[in-house]
Amino acid sequence: MYKLYADKAGFDTRLSTIKRHKGVITNRYILCNRAGIYRGKDIDTLIKKSPRSINYKVTDCQARVRLKVVKGTPSFQLYEFVESHNHGLVADENKDLTRSRRQLDFSDHEFIHKARLVSIGATRAYRIQSALKGGHHMVRGTKVEYTNSSRIVKAFIEDKDAQMVLNTMNGRMKNLHNYYFVYVAVKGELRSLFWADDVAKCNYSAFGDVLAFDATYKTNMYGMIFVPFTGVDHHKKCITFGAGLLHNETIKSYKWLLESFLEAHGIPEVVDDTKVYLIHHKDKRSGFVGRFKVSINLIDTTVSYSCIFYTRIGYLCRHMFSVFRMENIDKIPDHYISKHWDTYALPNSVYSIENRIGVDNNEKSRIRIEVVDDVQKCLDRLRDQNERLNAFATKIKELKKEIFEEFPHNPNHRNQKAMIEIASTISTLIGAREKVVEKAKKKKRLCSYCGKYANHDIRNCLKKKEEEAENQNETDDESSLEEHDGGSE
Repeated sequence: MYKLYADKAGFDTRLSTIKRHKGVITNRYILCNRAGIYRGKDIDTLIKKSPRSINYKVTDCQARVRLKVVKGTPSFQLYEFVESHNHGLVADENKDLTRSRRQLDFSDHEFIHKARLVSIGATRAYRIQSALKGGHHMVRGTKVEYTNSSRIVKAFIEDKDAQMVLNTMNGRMKNLHNYYFVYVAVKGELRSLFWADDVAKCNYSAFGDVLAFDATYKTNMYGMIFVPFTGVDHHKKCITFGAGLLHNETIKSYKWLLESFLEAHGIPEVVDDTKVYLIHHKDKRSGFVGRFKVSINLIDTTVSYSCIFYTRIGYLCRHMFSVFRMENIDKIPDHYISKHWDTYALPNSVYSIENRIGVDNNEKSRIRIEVVDDVQKCLDRLRDQNERLNAFATKIKELKKEIFEEFPHNPNHRNQKAMIEIASTISTLIGAREKVVEKAKKKKRLCSYCGKYANHDIRNCLKKKEEEAENQNETDDESSLEEHDGGSE
């Protein structure tokens, strides 16, 4: 209540003393944020650079409220209220710049993060939010707070990124149908991982007759080898059967990766009941011109042949038809009807919403999005009905008041749980400033001219350029002196 009063009056508050008895809170003090005495050191700015200034100044303001617990209840009783301030209050037109109004909520951090996922930076996200809410004064925080938001998330992630990847993948295994994920960790270091979703498995089931994997890619930050398993579908488009990240390119790593791929897609059972035919070709004079070997497995009707026509072209050859005729197989086996020519090669589940890119499958996020969407639909339906719109706004305010009374404290959106929720799919966008910082961290190389390890080589060595400039100046001075001597003679 005092915080709401302070917001209306034009000042900020902060919590002060909390008294406890046997671990139970008995008293709480809430002060004006300008309470207290400045205890900093006086600094001569001509000798030493002044420290960074804080965004508010203390003036020993005495405005405050003091509360004590009512025994036997969770309620507090007000027993002291000091109203007067010894400083000016914030004007109505500047209340959006107060400290409390500049603090971003969880939804603001989430909006900034989701904007980054679609290549929208913090400044543009702030402008979009201002346009959606009807002006800068309706937005919590300024451009500075929006820019700092991503820095806060990155500072939290730091060395927790590997665990966050595992948490995200395990969450997908729990929430998504037929999702496969496996990893290898050595002494707390994530070395290798492989994943394949339901779409990748359906793709492999339909078009896995030809498969390629390429290990020429590396991730920028960690230097791990990215290995995608790809193929071609019935529209001649590239599709993915799975993907992996490897720490190194050793036989052991590739063996683990290929075994994980087979485990994800299922290893077919091999049953050997084979019959071999030798087929001879004759010319018009009944002379033998060729001989081909054809083997057929009578269990699963698979055929292996020396002409490999079906493997090369995709059509059944006459040798296979001859064997089918000899074994009284009247119908072409299903596994020889290529999925590449089938319009309905993939099941409808591949096109489900949960398998689309960018879909948030987190239950809490889904419910919050649905609530916002329902409110927006109501506003759209009542946009021309002023009376009903006012009544709807009143109901929303009453519901808000009820919720705030039941949950008076806003959950800390900077704790570990909230940060993991925001940053679980953090984007890898890098701004200009971050690029400069990363460049400064790069390994220095030896300059063959100055003999120092630095971020330059002989082509852009500063010492070389300075010496070349001095030599040029000396040459110019000598030329001027010769001209002067020649003119004197």
